[in-house]
Amino acid sequence: IGDDMQNSFSTDLNDFFNQRGFPTAIINRSVFWSYPEPDNIYEVLERSTGRINYGLEISSSTNGNDLDLEIRAGFAEDLSGVKLVVFILEDNIKAHQSNYTSYYGGVETLLGFTHNGVLKYSVTNVFGDDISSAIGIHSHSYEVNLARLGINKIEQIDILAMLLNENGQVINAQKANI
Repeated sequence: IGDDMQNSFSTDLNDFFNQRGFPTAIINRSVFWSYPEPDNIYEVLERSTGRINYGLEISSSTNGNDLDLEIRAGFAEDLSGVKLVVFILEDNIKAHQSNYTSYYGGVETLLGFTHNGVLKYSVTNVFGDDISSAIGIHSHSYEVNLARLGINKIEQIDILAMLLNENGQVINAQKANI
């Protein structure tokens, strides 16, 4: 918050979740993960059980500075109120990082810290776009100009797609390299 990695997309999410500092993890967009997170891994595991009848596939290609995305959402049962979220994430961003934890030996400022999974751009609304969730496979295509986003190294980019239920909770997510 308040650094060069902040953008309108991360601000919208921070405001919605009343997020005022890091590190913070929110499980399934609904539950704050208790600190210290590595000691509380059960909080994630207890929410990641069962079978699902819907899935996601991410396909991508580049043509110059343009990234073409195809997100396919498949449903084996009818659902209502489903939304699709698609983010462009960037890895390997080097920046100083304030540290308010005992992690990294409790050092106050981590010099040249490597940030991964930084939200660079939201292809959809950060809270999701309404999509058809009738039984079948539904394709959603997008084109993103990477140069306009200041992205020069496509090997540092990932695509994250999420299906959200009518309550805004994640019901499926996939991450893929370009």
